[in-house]
Parts: sequence; C-alpha cells; structure tokens
Amino acid sequence: MASPAFDMSDREAVRVRVKICEGKMKPVHKKFSVDPQITTFEVLQSLLARAFQISGEFTISYLAFDNAGRELYLSLLSDWDLDAAFLSSSDPCLQLKVETRPFEEGLEDWDFISQNDEILPRPQFGVPNFMKYNVDRQALAGITGSILNQLLLIFIII
Repeated sequence: MASPAFDMSDREAVRVRVKICEGKMKPVHKKFSVDPQITTFEVLQSLLARAFQISGEFTISYLAFDNAGRELYLSLLSDWDLDAAFLSSSDPCLQLKVETRPFEEGLEDWDFISQNDEILPRPQFGVPNFMKYNVDRQALAGITGSILNQLLLIFIII
C-alpha cells in the first residue's frame, strides 16, 4: 500500500502557480488548478500556451528541493516527469517556471558562433591501405558483390 504522502488517487485538484520568463521582461505570474488524474504533459503545455498566449517554443520546469533542502528547478519533458512533479512537489502548490525561447529566422539551436570561436579545418582522411598497393579492383568488387549476394539470400530466407 502506498504511503498517504504519495497517493494521488484521493486528490481531485492540484493548485498550480506559474511564472513565465520572457527574456529581459518582468516575469508574469498566474494561478490555476488541474486534475492530476486527467492532466497529461501535452494538456499542460496546451493550457500554458493558451494562458500566456505563447505561439513559439517554450520550456517548463518545476520547483523541487534537493536532499540539503536547496531549491532547484527540474525540467518537465514527459508525462512521467509531470507525475513526479505531482507526487513530490505539489503540496501545497505545484510551482512551474515557463521560459520562452526566442529564435531568429534561419537559426537553429546549434548555429550560435561567437567571434572567439576557432573554426578548425575538416580532418583529411588518408587513402585506405588496399588502395596504395596494386590490387586487382575487379577481383575485389567481385568478392564484395558475392558477399552482398549471400547476405541478401539470407535476408530473403528469413
């Protein structure tokens, strides 16, 4: 039997306090309640997008405490993470932080380059050893083709 502190079956609603951070703007706060039995991560994302009128991408994290009692925010990425947040951090109120991620047109997450970054040339790969020697390439192609034919026959049989 689960301990009462971790039993969500008797909770009909979880109070949620949300802080949204948009760049250098002042954070905005909102409060609402959700039913932990029917609220999925996707539903929560949709609620937050509508409540804060977010049209782009955003991240969600929840306030938790480590073993030493220090505050830390843990990312919400799935239904499993949301269940963990409900179980561990929703008494008396689940505190969420939403951060919008502004993107410029044409840039991806990994495209950021600073002036101090050193651009290294691509490594040059050497010529394989069998090409350095006088090898009968037709014979080599015949062996390779024969191996591929045998593998294809095995896959067809399976």
